[in-house]
Amino acid sequence: MIEEKRKLTDEQVKDVINKFIINLKDSLIVKKCDQFYGWIHRIAKESGYIKDFDFQRLNTLTRSDILKCVEQIWSYVMEGILAPGSSKEITGTTNDIYFPYLHLTQKGKKIAEEW
Repeated sequence: MIEEKRKLTDEQVKDVINKFIINLKDSLIVKKCDQFYGWIHRIAKESGYIKDFDFQRLNTLTRSDILKCVEQIWSYVMEGILAPGSSKEITGTTNDIYFPYLHLTQKGKKIAEEW
């Protein structure tokens, strides 16, 4: 299998994810049906890192870009910046206190103020 060439640098990935977290405030969800890809694509485009769409109207981030973005989120979980569970009620049940919902920890909120 041929690896798609990344379009985002590591610093751009970090910036996109930081903006993603800030845009969604305290709670975020990382799953396909919640349009995670759409959010990061829009942020990358608005930041000037990628063009809008190619000639076939396909999004321009590669699978490798998306995986690096997910890896950055997990890096923040490992650093204690993000933790599983939503900080606000989303579904009306306790299902949102588990993965794939995430929230900024107190440490994360302090760090995010500097982004």
